[in-house]
Amino acid sequence: MSDSGFRFQPNPRHGVPGIVVLPESGFRRASAAIASWAPPSDPAGGAIDPWIGAAHAVTRLLAAELARRGAVLAAAAVDLLAGAHAAALQGVTIAVAGSAGFQAGVAVAARRCGAGSVAVPTGEEHPLLLADTAWPGFAEPPRDVMQAQRWQVAQLLSAEIPDVLVVAEGAGGLAAAAAVQIRAQKLPTKLVVAQPAGGAWMVDALAAGALPALPPGEASLIAWQELERSAFAALAVPAGVPGESRPDGLALASAAARWIAGQALDGLRPGGKMRALG
Repeated sequence: MSDSGFRFQPNPRHGVPGIVVLPESGFRRASAAIASWAPPSDPAGGAIDPWIGAAHAVTRLLAAELARRGAVLAAAAVDLLAGAHAAALQGVTIAVAGSAGFQAGVAVAARRCGAGSVAVPTGEEHPLLLADTAWPGFAEPPRDVMQAQRWQVAQLLSAEIPDVLVVAEGAGGLAAAAAVQIRAQKLPTKLVVAQPAGGAWMVDALAAGALPALPPGEASLIAWQELERSAFAALAVPAGVPGESRPDGLALASAAARWIAGQALDGLRPGGKMRALG
């Protein structure tokens, strides 16, 4: 469905059972670790802090590296971020790929821990690699990022339960994390993935039932494995929609939510409660 440049694509496979992308045991461990150093998210807001996902992934990677070296067997995230193991991490460099916000967050978190970071092309191999998107053969660090995003989504959904949750996306990790949490809480909320028209791979993927050919990491493989069965729909948002004084992702999600609210769309209750997330 297209209107004024918006393209709305329902998911014909919505609700079909699929594989577990974010295990509950991993979510419990991630939640406990993150809560030891991160402030609670503002339930009234809609902005996801990329620093939290980056810092969680950094501490997971560096704790594993310290254990591998025999330097520290179980380094706690809160201690790592406080610089308690900086001496042992001297000379350690993390390679980082993915979104600009994630790369910036990794740089800050690595520096706080006493390590360095360097940006590399998405898809490049490196012994200490982090990215917020997954591709064949590379899934665990992006899964850590998604568990941290899910931790934030869980707090936002504790404030109110929307009929429709509109999530602004790039590679798909945040939307997939939200989808998993919606299912875990057994909520009736329908998830709509909003993307800029120039990079709306979800619209094409839902229409075709398969990922289109894309450069490595542009669409996160594990995110697609979740969204292909749990996203209610995808929406391409044209360039030039009225912006807001908010982070770009949240402005995109808000524009998408306003457009949806003004349409009569099958499966979405008119006048339902809408929430934007980005």
